[in-house]
Amino acid sequence: MLQLLILLVFAYAQDNYGTYPAYAWAVAYGVLSMLMTAMFGGQLMAVMVSGMILTVYAWGYFVVLR
Repeated sequence: MLQLLILLVFAYAQDNYGTYPAYAWAVAYGVLSMLMTAMFGGQLMAVMVSGMILTVYAWGYFVVLR
């Protein structure tokens, strides 16, 4: 749920301060997601896989948003 709220904040920031391309916002979200997963006790492989999946998902979301 927290990651969804962060995604919405990133979408709002992209919409209002969108000087960067969509992939930059997606990579920032993916890195933040990976850090949060690692901070809450995730294993290294799970952190990397979930970060990659969420980066691709966020990239698609941000491209559609534009």
